[in-house]
Parts: sequence; structure tokens; C-alpha cells
Amino acid sequence: MIKPAVLFQNSMILQQDKNISIWGDSEPGVTVAITVQGQTATGTADDNGKWCVTLEPLHTSFSETVVVTAENERIE
Repeated sequence: MIKPAVLFQNSMILQQDKNISIWGDSEPGVTVAITVQGQTATGTADDNGKWCVTLEPLHTSFSETVVVTAENERIE
């Protein structure tokens, strides 16, 4: 089960024009993908199930959906 850190919730604000890191927990070894503004980045959970995915800088926007996927799971 993938679980982004509690910081990443509805109505969150992400910094523009800087790399963005999103992290959380899952089963060890799971590949996690983050998709937003047409870009997708991936990371793999370590032996403790901790993962971190870094995205390229985002553009100004007021209505985006961040999609987190891993194996057969999807969180928006």
C-alpha cells in the first residue's frame, strides 16, 4: 500500500520553478510514480519502505491533480 506523507493532501501548495520532492511509505522495493503537469518521475522504496520522488520544476497553476501510482494502486 502506498501512502504519501501527511504533508501531501488536498489543497496543498507546491513551490513553482524549483524541483519538487514528494515522499512517503510503501512496501519495500515498490516503484512509485508521480505524475503532474504532464511529467512523470519515479522512485523505488528502500528496505524500510521509504520512497522519495523528485519532479522537475512546476509552472504556475491553480488547479492540478497529482497522481501517485505503484503496482495496482492509484492515489489522486
